[in-house]
Amino acid sequence: MTEPHAGAVANAARHGDTLYLPALDGVRCLAVTAVFLNHMPRLPVADAGPVIAIMHALHSAGWAGVDLFLCLSAYLFTFLLRREFDRFGRIDLRLFFMRRILRIYPLYFLMLFVGFFALPGLGFGRNNYGAAVEQHLVPFLLFFGNVSYAVFPQSLAGSWAHLWTINMEEHFYFVIPFLAPLLYRARLGVILRGCVAVLLLTATLRLYVLIAPLPPDLLWTFTLCRLDPFIAGVALGIALPAVVDKSNLAIVAAIVAATVGLLLAFPTPAGGDFVWTYPVVALGAAGMLVLALRSRRAGAVFSLRPLRWTGRISYGIYVYHMVVILAVRELLGEPASIVAWAMYLTLAAGGTLALAALSYRYFERPFLILKARRSRIVSRPA
Repeated sequence: MTEPHAGAVANAARHGDTLYLPALDGVRCLAVTAVFLNHMPRLPVADAGPVIAIMHALHSAGWAGVDLFLCLSAYLFTFLLRREFDRFGRIDLRLFFMRRILRIYPLYFLMLFVGFFALPGLGFGRNNYGAAVEQHLVPFLLFFGNVSYAVFPQSLAGSWAHLWTINMEEHFYFVIPFLAPLLYRARLGVILRGCVAVLLLTATLRLYVLIAPLPPDLLWTFTLCRLDPFIAGVALGIALPAVVDKSNLAIVAAIVAATVGLLLAFPTPAGGDFVWTYPVVALGAAGMLVLALRSRRAGAVFSLRPLRWTGRISYGIYVYHMVVILAVRELLGEPASIVAWAMYLTLAAGGTLALAALSYRYFERPFLILKARRSRIVSRPA
């Protein structure tokens, strides 16, 4: 069997058993920046000019950064587990779950402690506190907070509510190591037909949520309603060499450009829009990954040191950014002008980067070192 990602591996930084794809850190930077901007206060300008309109659209469309994150994770794990499977003949489930625990759990549970106990103990975030603990604490501890998010939206708190996306990603981690060996043994055509079938299933479930009716937030928080980026990432991880080479990168670039254009034109999907928006965004996210991994120019841009550094600490940025944004809101209030918004953005971005960098160095890094010792294929230097 041929090397599944010869092009990607050729551009990787390799150190012994380490396989590092630096451009993917640049993609992480793009994704977390989009989410951060989406959670910022809306630009306080009513001007209908094209520049302001584009800025408003970029703000509203930042939700797609989550799908880019999910697609990247699905691709990377499909890729890395394939290399482990090819090299060792099997996937070590114990080591896989230990690595996930060491990477995800420390920061995740720290933020739950801060949001549910530390901040309320200091007098912050006490609105609906009793209901929040009763309705959300156990689901978030068990990684089903994405469901409680949709069912009990009235008791959510800004400091931890965004962690529902980590719950969704954990569901993928629970499945992929068991599913991957079956995918690696199957024919490409069977895999792609299966992906199409799952995409039709998840679209049907979204229609059901709309018609039933069920809590509308399930459209974007319930894992089975948002499988599109996972499926796109898995398909890319399996089929990249067979469907994409340098001769058709222009087509991929056109797909990415069209996706960005649609996001700017329809930045806030509602109702039936979710049926078609998610697969389109998933396709664009997969295209972004293809360009980062296969295009020399795009790969060089995504591999720029500032982007790689930001991508490396992106998990901390995602976990901490809402606490910092809320703290800046307490300090400055809602921005009422472009100058005030720019000051708000500067403090929120600077504070988030500083906190995430300190967390990575002094809190996350010891766990990452332990994780690397349990890695059969190391994907990033600790």
